[in-house]
Amino acid sequence: MMVSSRWNIYITLNSSGMYQLPGERKYCVLNSYNAERNSYVKEHITAAMLELLKEKELKKITVDEIADRSGTGRVSFYRNYGSKEDIIVQYVHSLLSDWYHEDEQKFAHEKETTGRDDGMYKSFFTHLTDHANLYQLFYQRGLLYLLKNELMKLFGPKESYTNFPAYVSAFTAGGLYAWVEEWLKRGMPESAEEIFQFMKMREVTTYNIKY
Repeated sequence: MMVSSRWNIYITLNSSGMYQLPGERKYCVLNSYNAERNSYVKEHITAAMLELLKEKELKKITVDEIADRSGTGRVSFYRNYGSKEDIIVQYVHSLLSDWYHEDEQKFAHEKETTGRDDGMYKSFFTHLTDHANLYQLFYQRGLLYLLKNELMKLFGPKESYTNFPAYVSAFTAGGLYAWVEEWLKRGMPESAEEIFQFMKMREVTTYNIKY
């Protein structure tokens, strides 16, 4: 234990050998508890929203219904979300971030060594089929545009891009969204592997395609 002579503050060493002020450990434990509690609340609010979306459109769902269904309250809702739509925004962002960052290095390596994104596309379609009911629900409720927003964040133009790469990335992200939207519209009849093979066939020039 050390004593600061100027203010007589007692300082101890924690288990990592770092100086620790009185009450600091209690504060960290409380912070950890609050974070876990907040995560628990958000999970229940999200689950409630998804259940309600199966029953009605987003505009017909009220905050009180979400609070009642989730067993939380209006205060908890507005502590975590600015709007009902924000629940879906955060959930889609979490889903796509978890998917992409899990294999981000593998995607980057393929791009660097082959100049292609085949592995990423195949993985993305697998992700969609793994969550087919969820994305079909978003499509049916007119919320699929939230997926487009996330795809643009992941694959769309960045401020640092010069013009040509910006145009290419915008085309890629927008085209991928349109492809997924049409797939969902048709009921996702193809497997992830089949829709991936169709994606590879996009390289065939359009005048050879028979509609």
